[in-house]
Amino acid sequence: MHRRNIVICANDVTQIGGISRVIHSSADAFRERGYEVTLLGMNSIDEERSYRESSDQSSGYRIIVPYAGQPPSRKEDFEKWNRMRGEAVGYMRAFLDSIDVSDTIFIVLHVYVMEHLIETGVKLGGDDGLAVMGMYHSSFESCRKIGDLSRVQHAYSQVTRFLALTKKDRDEYAAAGMTNASFIYNPVKLLTEPEERPWEDREKKIVYVGRFSREKNIADIVRVWADLAGEYEDWTLDIYGVGPEENNIATAILENRVTRSVRLMGPTQNPEEVFAKSRIMVMASDYEGLPVAVVEAGLCGLPTVTVASSPGMSVLVEDGVSGFVTPKGDLDAFSNRLRQLLEDDSLNESMGAKAKDRMSRFEPERIINDWERLFEFSGI
Repeated sequence: MHRRNIVICANDVTQIGGISRVIHSSADAFRERGYEVTLLGMNSIDEERSYRESSDQSSGYRIIVPYAGQPPSRKEDFEKWNRMRGEAVGYMRAFLDSIDVSDTIFIVLHVYVMEHLIETGVKLGGDDGLAVMGMYHSSFESCRKIGDLSRVQHAYSQVTRFLALTKKDRDEYAAAGMTNASFIYNPVKLLTEPEERPWEDREKKIVYVGRFSREKNIADIVRVWADLAGEYEDWTLDIYGVGPEENNIATAILENRVTRSVRLMGPTQNPEEVFAKSRIMVMASDYEGLPVAVVEAGLCGLPTVTVASSPGMSVLVEDGVSGFVTPKGDLDAFSNRLRQLLEDDSLNESMGAKAKDRMSRFEPERIINDWERLFEFSGI
């Protein structure tokens, strides 16, 4: 008899963004298969940025958030951090005491949450212990570069399975000694089905949708566009998101004199509506995992021009077929590929259609099939 209770644990389970879409898509799909689903988040709910839940989501599973407020970083206020962490661990321990761990699978999306779980002292593995499927939602390279690899190796050493985002990432984790490594793709579905538009009715818009953080290199995208804007005056670049780099992006727009054709649009809770009326998605990050925005853009018929920032990018975008994947740091190549789509409307449209076909592999039903095969293989 397979375990029937699923607890999906993450830093945030309610705030807008790609990871929340993955969490809720997964929860919906597991619930539709008959599992009891609980979402357990380690950060407080921010009502201003909360994930927009549909009626079936809000009634279909429980959402639990242990922290009464947003915890500070360890460096900012160690005493408060330590106290709040202890409270959260106690809350998680009480939650574990309230469930049958022998009939439960924890899917842990972040190493921070796994560290809390370890501190509860819960028994991991075995027929009467807690089954844990641990995950890391970025590439192996970024995990290593930002200094998380040793944390991941330690925290996930005793879990049932550690899951990377791609086969190549799995192989790199295994080579680093994580013999319990496997991989699984993220499930992605659109919150709403946007109205189908004939290609000629779409606006001549290039879009970026994502977080405004340094590694996203959004200012580089602005600079690339500045070199092209004079030739394509009927096109615009719309940038959606929020984050610490917003002022630097605004400065790049001013310095490159593209205020007429580049717009900072703020965050959106309806990316599918943005994509449905646009023509090209762009992303130029230093590192990524399996970015949800690229999947959503593809589902809406947009090709993506991106860089080879992770193995996941080649999974999402077939270079020269459903978009373009350019070498990291080569802005000339990025510009040339973007120009190809600006110049050739039929190529833009055909690549968008192929992107839509390619993204069918991320349908939640298909991914849940993969999860259930993994559960069976792992004996849970």
